[in-house]
Amino acid sequence: TLERPKSFPATRIFAAPLLWAVLLLLALPMEVQAAGKDFPAPAWLDKVTVSDRMVINGLSSSVQYFEASRDVDELLQFYRRQWNNAKAARPGYRETIVEPWHIISRLHGGYLYTVQVQKDGPFIITGYLAIADLKASRQENAMEHKAPKMRGSRIFNQSTTFDPGRTGHTLMIVNDFSIASNTEYYRNHYQE
Repeated sequence: TLERPKSFPATRIFAAPLLWAVLLLLALPMEVQAAGKDFPAPAWLDKVTVSDRMVINGLSSSVQYFEASRDVDELLQFYRRQWNNAKAARPGYRETIVEPWHIISRLHGGYLYTVQVQKDGPFIITGYLAIADLKASRQENAMEHKAPKMRGSRIFNQSTTFDPGRTGHTLMIVNDFSIASNTEYYRNHYQE
């Protein structure tokens, strides 16, 4: 049976490819149609909810982990057929590769649907399904998390998770200081 990953590293695994998918979709025009919030998936895909609400780089999202005894291209073909818009000059989706991930995304009714899949051994694929609510994300962007950081630092990646009874904030901060300097800065900050 499929279980929720014990320590889900969403910010490291999912956030960067999701950001690339958003940038790819926003850079290229595409027809957007009305939609609900259900994520279409083949019956053979074993899924488990990672978070019903997670904010990744300002995008309010729900995320599911999946695995299956199939090939990466088999899953991508499912979504190419599912999301193809035969009436338009362009397909109803965008694809990109951010090794080792293959990503296919679709804007649909104010939501960004993203499938992020990788090969995880012979005849095994794993990955994530995410639905980002673009209307809610505009509101989330206004609530940027304030974090202590050294002068010249910038937030490279951020996510907020909403689990029962607790909220978690994870930030990736980039600067030109050494690991030792950063460690000392945060140790001093939190001891005060």
